[in-house]
Amino acid sequence: AVSIRGIEACQIQPGDRVLIMGLGAIGQFLVRLATLQGAEVVAVGRNVLKRTLAHAFGEAQVVLDMREFEDPM
Repeated sequence: AVSIRGIEACQIQPGDRVLIMGLGAIGQFLVRLATLQGAEVVAVGRNVLKRTLAHAFGEAQVVLDMREFEDPM
């Protein structure tokens, strides 16, 4: 329900670019739902298996390793 409400609240349109940070269960579901809405999905996570799933199951167009970026704090 959390994922569906989030997707509805964002009013994603085909061609929109969506960033999803965190690829746990909710993040994976968000990747899939955003893709089904026609969005270009950029998924960011730490775990290699979860990043692989986001690409394979959720069809994220871009999958990034969060550990490759410096912490701004």
